[in-house]
Amino acid sequence: MRREYDLDRITQYGVEKLDNSIKVVNREYSNLAYRIKKTREKIARRKATLFSLEEENIQSALSQTSKNMKKQLEIREEISSLEEEEQELMGQRNTQPYKICIGRMPEQTRYNKLKTETKHLQNIIKMICYRAETALANILSPYYAKNRNEIRTLVKSIIFAKADIIPDPQNKTLTVTLYSLATNRDNEALKQICGLLNESETIFPGTDMRLIYKTATI
Repeated sequence: MRREYDLDRITQYGVEKLDNSIKVVNREYSNLAYRIKKTREKIARRKATLFSLEEENIQSALSQTSKNMKKQLEIREEISSLEEEEQELMGQRNTQPYKICIGRMPEQTRYNKLKTETKHLQNIIKMICYRAETALANILSPYYAKNRNEIRTLVKSIIFAKADIIPDPQNKTLTVTLYSLATNRDNEALKQICGLLNESETIFPGTDMRLIYKTATI
């Protein structure tokens, strides 16, 4: 149903305000926590590089020691700078509560929710259509027992087929004449559908006209 009827599509883009007393995770706290995590990852990488240089320095020739020590010094300075940044970020995070009421959030970042009523109604209609399509597919299954995928394709062809609608007020009928489909087997299956629909003697909504279904091949 998600694939064929696009249930997940947003049907409108309006928003509704949430209750201002609802508590949610503070976005500022989360952002600071993320920055602290990334800073710590940088520190860990620098320390790993420093350890490798120290090991290399032990095994390398004296001529490489000066160059190696210079790299170590640069990395130690980077680590020191990153650790200061980490402490500063942790201090900022400590001033922020982990959770906050929506009403206390800045207007531009305040959480809202998409309107759902219209989407729910349209999803109900789509599900009814899907069940009707499934019912038709089950009726046609004896004609396509070897390939179930063909049934859905045929049902879609029937739904989208062109038709003539001919009202007859005198006899109180509304005849729907469906055009011929691609193959004789499809047309035979369509005749069976028309027969079952005619047995229901459905009255077109808002009128007293009985629906009659037929195919152009009859």
